[in-house]
Amino acid sequence: MGLRTPTIWMRLIAAGQLIGSILGLVVSAMMLSLPDVRYSTAWSVLIPSTFAMSAGYQLWRNKPMGIEMSIMVQFLQTVEVARPYTYELRLGPAVRLLVENLSFEIAPSIDTSIFFGSARAASPYAFAINVTAVMSFFYLFYYWMKHKNLSDAPASEI
Repeated sequence: MGLRTPTIWMRLIAAGQLIGSILGLVVSAMMLSLPDVRYSTAWSVLIPSTFAMSAGYQLWRNKPMGIEMSIMVQFLQTVEVARPYTYELRLGPAVRLLVENLSFEIAPSIDTSIFFGSARAASPYAFAINVTAVMSFFYLFYYWMKHKNLSDAPASEI
Protein backbone atom coordinates (compact mmCIF):
# COMPACT_ATOMS: atom_id res chain seq x y z
CA MET A 1 0.00 0.00 0.00
CA GLY A 2 1.40 3.38 -0.97
CA LEU A 3 1.22 6.61 0.90
CA ARG A 4 -0.57 9.62 -0.49
CA THR A 5 -0.20 10.65 -4.10
CA PRO A 6 3.51 11.17 -4.76
CA THR A 7 4.63 14.74 -5.21
CA ILE A 8 6.53 15.98 -8.23
CA TRP A 9 9.62 16.29 -5.99
CA MET A 10 9.41 12.63 -5.03
CA ARG A 11 9.16 11.70 -8.71
CA LEU A 12 12.20 13.85 -9.54
CA ILE A 13 14.23 12.32 -6.69
CA ALA A 14 13.21 8.81 -7.78
CA ALA A 15 14.09 9.57 -11.42
CA GLY A 16 17.49 10.91 -10.37
CA GLN A 17 18.20 7.80 -8.32
CA LEU A 18 17.13 5.56 -11.19
CA ILE A 19 19.29 7.45 -13.72
CA GLY A 20 22.31 7.37 -11.41
CA SER A 21 21.89 3.71 -10.59
CA ILE A 22 21.52 2.75 -14.26
CA LEU A 23 24.75 4.65 -14.98
CA GLY A 24 26.35 2.74 -12.09
CA LEU A 25 25.20 -0.60 -13.48
CA VAL A 26 26.57 0.30 -16.91
CA VAL A 27 29.91 1.26 -15.34
CA SER A 28 29.94 -2.04 -13.41
CA ALA A 29 29.28 -4.03 -16.58
CA MET A 30 32.03 -2.16 -18.42
CA MET A 31 34.45 -2.78 -15.55
CA LEU A 32 33.67 -6.49 -15.51
CA SER A 33 34.33 -6.72 -19.25
CA LEU A 34 37.89 -5.43 -18.84
CA PRO A 35 40.52 -8.17 -18.67
CA ASP A 36 42.56 -6.91 -15.70
CA VAL A 37 39.96 -5.35 -13.38
CA ARG A 38 39.57 -6.51 -9.82
CA TYR A 39 36.11 -7.87 -9.07
CA SER A 40 36.02 -6.06 -5.72
CA THR A 41 36.18 -2.76 -7.61
CA ALA A 42 33.22 -3.70 -9.78
CA TRP A 43 31.25 -4.87 -6.74
CA SER A 44 31.93 -1.56 -4.96
CA VAL A 45 30.02 0.14 -7.79
CA LEU A 46 27.40 -2.57 -8.28
CA ILE A 47 26.16 -2.78 -4.67
CA PRO A 48 25.39 0.94 -4.10
CA SER A 49 23.93 1.21 -7.61
CA THR A 50 21.61 -1.74 -7.03
CA PHE A 51 20.51 -0.36 -3.66
CA ALA A 52 19.84 3.07 -5.19
CA MET A 53 17.89 1.47 -8.06
CA SER A 54 15.71 -0.45 -5.63
CA ALA A 55 15.15 2.70 -3.56
CA GLY A 56 14.31 4.77 -6.64
CA TYR A 57 11.91 2.16 -7.96
CA GLN A 58 10.12 1.84 -4.62
CA LEU A 59 9.99 5.64 -4.26
CA TRP A 60 8.53 5.96 -7.77
CA ARG A 61 5.84 3.46 -6.75
CA ASN A 62 5.26 5.56 -3.60
CA LYS A 63 6.01 2.76 -1.15
CA PRO A 64 6.99 3.57 2.46
CA MET A 65 10.12 1.41 2.09
CA GLY A 66 11.10 3.50 -0.93
CA ILE A 67 11.02 6.68 1.12
CA GLU A 68 13.10 5.11 3.89
CA MET A 69 15.64 3.61 1.48
CA SER A 70 15.85 6.88 -0.47
CA ILE A 71 16.54 8.78 2.74
CA MET A 72 19.56 6.49 3.26
CA VAL A 73 20.71 6.88 -0.35
CA GLN A 74 20.50 10.68 -0.16
CA PHE A 75 22.23 10.79 3.23
CA LEU A 76 25.17 8.76 1.92
CA GLN A 77 25.59 11.24 -0.95
CA THR A 78 25.57 14.45 1.12
CA VAL A 79 29.29 14.79 1.87
CA GLU A 80 32.46 14.03 -0.06
CA VAL A 81 35.85 14.19 1.64
CA ALA A 82 39.43 13.88 0.40
CA ARG A 83 42.51 13.65 2.64
CA PRO A 84 43.76 11.60 4.28
CA TYR A 85 41.10 9.17 3.06
CA THR A 86 38.54 9.72 0.35
CA TYR A 87 34.80 9.08 0.58
CA GLU A 88 32.71 9.90 -2.47
CA LEU A 89 29.31 8.56 -3.49
CA ARG A 90 27.34 10.30 -6.21
CA LEU A 91 24.57 8.58 -8.16
CA GLY A 92 22.76 10.79 -10.66
CA PRO A 93 22.17 14.53 -10.74
CA ALA A 94 24.20 16.60 -8.29
CA VAL A 95 25.06 20.20 -7.56
CA ARG A 96 28.14 20.17 -5.36
CA LEU A 97 29.61 23.00 -3.34
CA LEU A 98 33.31 22.17 -3.48
CA VAL A 99 35.85 23.63 -1.04
CA GLU A 100 39.43 22.99 -2.11
CA ASN A 101 42.45 24.91 -0.79
CA LEU A 102 40.05 27.47 0.71
CA SER A 103 38.49 28.27 -2.67
CA PHE A 104 34.84 27.61 -3.43
CA GLU A 105 33.37 26.15 -6.59
CA ILE A 106 29.86 25.11 -7.63
CA ALA A 107 29.96 21.98 -9.77
CA PRO A 108 26.74 20.65 -11.37
CA SER A 109 26.89 17.13 -12.82
CA ILE A 110 24.92 14.04 -13.79
CA ASP A 111 27.15 11.07 -13.20
CA THR A 112 28.04 8.10 -11.09
CA SER A 113 31.09 8.48 -8.89
CA ILE A 114 31.93 5.97 -6.18
CA PHE A 115 35.28 5.98 -4.43
CA PHE A 116 36.40 4.81 -1.01
CA GLY A 117 40.03 4.57 0.03
CA SER A 118 43.26 6.49 0.25
CA ALA A 119 43.20 10.06 -0.98
CA ARG A 120 43.33 10.67 -4.71
CA ALA A 121 43.04 14.45 -4.69
CA ALA A 122 46.06 16.53 -5.66
CA SER A 123 45.30 19.18 -3.05
CA PRO A 124 46.01 18.70 0.64
CA TYR A 125 42.35 19.29 1.52
CA ALA A 126 39.11 18.87 -0.40
CA PHE A 127 35.55 18.79 0.88
CA ALA A 128 32.26 18.89 -1.01
CA ILE A 129 28.61 19.12 -0.05
CA ASN A 130 26.13 17.69 -2.53
CA VAL A 131 23.41 20.35 -2.29
CA THR A 132 20.98 18.25 -4.34
CA ALA A 133 21.34 15.30 -1.96
CA VAL A 134 20.99 17.52 1.13
CA MET A 135 17.77 19.07 -0.17
CA SER A 136 16.41 15.67 -1.23
CA PHE A 137 17.32 14.16 2.13
CA PHE A 138 15.53 16.87 4.11
CA TYR A 139 12.48 16.81 1.83
CA LEU A 140 12.11 13.03 2.09
CA PHE A 141 12.80 13.04 5.83
CA TYR A 142 10.16 15.73 6.39
CA TYR A 143 7.66 13.83 4.23
CA TRP A 144 8.44 10.57 6.05
CA MET A 145 8.03 12.17 9.50
CA LYS A 146 4.76 13.77 8.46
CA HIS A 147 3.25 10.62 6.89
CA LYS A 148 5.04 7.70 8.55
CA ASN A 149 1.96 6.47 10.40
CA LEU A 150 -0.43 6.75 7.45
CA SER A 151 0.29 3.24 6.22
CA ASP A 152 -1.11 1.90 9.52
CA ALA A 153 -4.18 4.15 9.53
CA PRO A 154 -7.59 3.01 8.29
CA ALA A 155 -8.40 4.09 4.74
CA SER A 156 -11.14 6.43 6.00
CA GLU A 157 -8.54 8.51 7.89
CA ILE A 158 -6.17 8.88 4.94
